[in-house]
Amino acid sequence: MSTNLSAAITITSSDGLDPELSALITMKAVAFESSVRLTHGDQQANAKSLIEVMSLSLVCGDALNIHTAGEDAQLALNALINLIQHYRVNRIRNN
Repeated sequence: MSTNLSAAITITSSDGLDPELSALITMKAVAFESSVRLTHGDQQANAKSLIEVMSLSLVCGDALNIHTAGEDAQLALNALINLIQHYRVNRIRNN
């Protein structure tokens, strides 16, 4: 059964959607069969394309909408939300 889901999340990293977070989002997205799209205002990006994700140029406090569609849409959505919400926390712990 194919599922379409979406969620809004706020970028909390002080560096915004920096190259490292963009790469992590892309790597996470390609692990799923579902399509994953990111939107901010009228901008859209395929989350499986690093260039498209980076082109969103989000800063701390910006809202990001995540849209997933496919068999593992819920898993993909949850994984990306978790990654973005905990990015700054995990980055501090690893340093």
